[in-house]
Amino acid sequence: MPGAQNIQLDEHSREELNSLAHSRTAAVRMAERAVIILELAAGRAKQEIAKLLGVTRQTVLRRELRFQQQGMAGLNDAPRSGRPRTIAPEQIAQIVLKTTSETPVDALEHAEFGRRDGRERLLDKPDLAGAEAATASGEDLQIE
Repeated sequence: MPGAQNIQLDEHSREELNSLAHSRTAAVRMAERAVIILELAAGRAKQEIAKLLGVTRQTVLRRELRFQQQGMAGLNDAPRSGRPRTIAPEQIAQIVLKTTSETPVDALEHAEFGRRDGRERLLDKPDLAGAEAATASGEDLQIE
């Protein structure tokens, strides 16, 4: 079968790929790439793997070539073009952790700004007060 002779995995690589493929915390892309390599090593055809994972055959081929050239490092994302990041990955991780695990000090103040308060604040504006009166009485709103 195509691909069967190309990918040979040692025990350590196979375990690492299996771990990535079944991980709940690894990025979905990494898990998908690991499955592609494992399936190629098992002797499955590229077209069959593509159909199984819902990707193109070219994607499977690209992953195979990168793995053959770079090994496990080939599973990582390639560098992107454009301006380099100005924030280190450690800082990004800290920001994500902080925003997902802590409640802001003024969170309750913003939560109390409900729909009714919002409508009242909008109606305090003279240009919108007439619009509310017109729509409340069922009249068509004329916008000039």
